[in-house]
Amino acid sequence: MFGNIDRLQSHKLYYDSPLTESITRDFDALIHIQKAANYCERHSSDENAWCQNVVVPLLESALHKPRFSIGKVISVQTHTINPLFSDSADSLAQKKIDYAIFIDDDSDEAHALYEALKKRVPKESQGLWTHISTANLIPLFIFEVKPDGQDKAQFQLMTGARAFLKYLQSLLNSSASKSKMKSGRKTSFLKRLPPVIGWIVHRHEWKAYVSYSIGDSEWVWVPLPSAVGNTSSKGQSIRLLRIIETLKAHFGQVYMAWLKDVLLNEEIED
Repeated sequence: MFGNIDRLQSHKLYYDSPLTESITRDFDALIHIQKAANYCERHSSDENAWCQNVVVPLLESALHKPRFSIGKVISVQTHTINPLFSDSADSLAQKKIDYAIFIDDDSDEAHALYEALKKRVPKESQGLWTHISTANLIPLFIFEVKPDGQDKAQFQLMTGARAFLKYLQSLLNSSASKSKMKSGRKTSFLKRLPPVIGWIVHRHEWKAYVSYSIGDSEWVWVPLPSAVGNTSSKGQSIRLLRIIETLKAHFGQVYMAWLKDVLLNEEIED
């Protein structure tokens, strides 16, 4: 799996090619998003304006593409990270992430996964956040939007990514305990713990970062240079959309495969 991360860092995610039919259909929407981004830049708009007019529309456009279309975007700006996974007892410090893409609990593909989550994982640890609307949802990607203060944004995203990794470890531990999973099998799943992908959005610029665990307590946080994009022009906006689509498809499939192995594998006896 980490070889895939290295591959993504060393190769461009976007390649020059004619516009696909799906991109062509959404081109008008992308033009509108790009114009909104330029407006926000010219008028030094606040974080909320960037989120509502640029970030959310772009993410929703990416989520409606093929290959992995079971995600939904939810604002978690006021949601508190579950204290079970947070390194800080400060309630303000636990509110670090602006948006997350969750696995849609209404999708047919995820139905069995959520049923298994309810069965194998205690209710208080089923979600990364404690808010009623997200407490039982499985997150997929996280986003931090900061028109100013990139250093603060990195700290906030790192905090959220660390909590996310602890959440994934908790899912594994709960399922292993419930199913009396053999230690060797649990260790195998721990080694395959999927990475956490997050973005920092600083005005036009989008930067992706990846975090992954090394053992039970150590973890790594690195940028993905090949996954940098921006909304400064129509062409760059299309490139950014394809970057998000590529990461969503690749890591989304890796993530779903791991979750299904942990929660749904037929070899695990109840």
